[in-house]
Amino acid sequence: MNKLSKRKKVIIWGASGHAKVILGALGPEYQVLCFVDLHNKLESFLNLPVLHSLEDLIVFLSSLPKEPIFFVLAIGGFKGDQRLTIHYSLINEGLIPMTVIHPTAWVDPSAHIAIGAQILAMSCVSADASIGVQTIINTNATVDHETIIGDGCHVMPAATIAGCCRIHDFCSIGSNATILPRLEVQRETIIGAGAVVTKNIVKKGTFIGVPAREME
Repeated sequence: MNKLSKRKKVIIWGASGHAKVILGALGPEYQVLCFVDLHNKLESFLNLPVLHSLEDLIVFLSSLPKEPIFFVLAIGGFKGDQRLTIHYSLINEGLIPMTVIHPTAWVDPSAHIAIGAQILAMSCVSADASIGVQTIINTNATVDHETIIGDGCHVMPAATIAGCCRIHDFCSIGSNATILPRLEVQRETIIGAGAVVTKNIVKKGTFIGVPAREME
């Protein structure tokens, strides 16, 4: 058996910019078989086939030899609920969720990274932090010690979440935003790019500015 045949097989759900980021994070031990995108009408992306429904994927997989097949969800932005729905649908079809950690990311050994999470290039997850299912810690973002981030969140590039914070499910923390220590952000909240959160956010909404305030 040659080295190519030993590579782990992966499908990527999403065929746009975030999929390119995921490809850059995967090591040579993985072979991408195809992309799936419900909205992108291209027939191929980066010289690989693009499928357009879960049904198409099931047919595609039925033609392959029986072996473990992994999946990564390349769906960024404020779409954490979609990621969770697709995550469990693909598990039901027998696929295995991958946790992606870029080689240049730093993750403290005491941190908990849930299955399906993505820790991308040059990001940092510090001591005793916890990252939820299908949560994305994007390029150069920082999650400090003992911070808990729920499922389906997206911490965007260069955002900083200080220590001992609690970010509930399906939040989006914008690029270059800062959340000060020991604060809580309610689920489904959007923190705008460059915002500075200086107090607890007790209801969901969109918060912008310095200090962060709810957008009217």
